[in-house]
Amino acid sequence: QESDYGVYKDKNNQIYALTTTLPEQWLALGILTKAQWVNAIGVLKGKSFIPSHFSAMFPYFTAHQILELNLSESLDYLRCNPVPSSVATKGFLSVGYQGASLGWIKQYEGGQTNMYPKDWRLRQ
Repeated sequence: QESDYGVYKDKNNQIYALTTTLPEQWLALGILTKAQWVNAIGVLKGKSFIPSHFSAMFPYFTAHQILELNLSESLDYLRCNPVPSSVATKGFLSVGYQGASLGWIKQYEGGQTNMYPKDWRLRQ
């Protein structure tokens, strides 16, 4: 359930979504690490929140706008190429294919940045 999660910020400004059944003291004592039971949903850089790829996959972290792509555009996105967008919104935009989230793009005036993890991109 959505209410079973809490959001926590560590000393490096990483933001985590954790189940609220985990004792908060575990975080304070450094018992939990990123590799154990938690995934960062993003990071605070200055005044901006930069969502992680995990947050696009997290079922309770929903974007306000989702750019639905066709198969060809989805494959371009997974190759870390720019994708066509008719959405005028600046900032982070979730991209998806047939209702499944693929990740994020960051739109700005005059272009966009594909936020799909470079190490995961399709090579061909």
